[in-house]
Amino acid sequence: MNPTDLPSMNYLRSAAWPEGVKPFHVGIVIGPGCNPMDMVGVHTVATVIPGAQIHFLWKTHDLVEGYPSWWTRPTTAFAECPEKLDILTVPMLMPEIQNDPEVISFVKEKGKTASYVLGICNGVLVLGAAGLLKRKRATTNHNALPSLSHLGVSGAVPAGKAS
Repeated sequence: MNPTDLPSMNYLRSAAWPEGVKPFHVGIVIGPGCNPMDMVGVHTVATVIPGAQIHFLWKTHDLVEGYPSWWTRPTTAFAECPEKLDILTVPMLMPEIQNDPEVISFVKEKGKTASYVLGICNGVLVLGAAGLLKRKRATTNHNALPSLSHLGVSGAVPAGKAS
């Protein structure tokens, strides 16, 4: 059955995007080995924002295998990303992706103009590598916490203590 054939689904769509509401662009960076739990939480919350357009962002539209065996098709390639995102989110990414110059450059560019920038788990390290956390307080997964001071974070805050 096609979801567009479900009256309840159509009702939810119309409630989430009433007429005249401008798009609210939510970008979620994905990549090989990304953690789906980190993506799904943001996606779930953001979909109830009126006008929400969710962009699963990656270099191409090729399927990406998240960890563990969670396949996702990017909806928006980096080159197609809206000029301004209302929310940019970087979930847990594998170290090879965290250190990818193209990913860091993209996050830096989009993070400078996004209204809100979120890092989840070690996705915070990508934000730091992109220079978006300089002179800011931040926290992350306890395994990644020691790396924050090397990325210009002024106060690496243990999880649960950020204010």
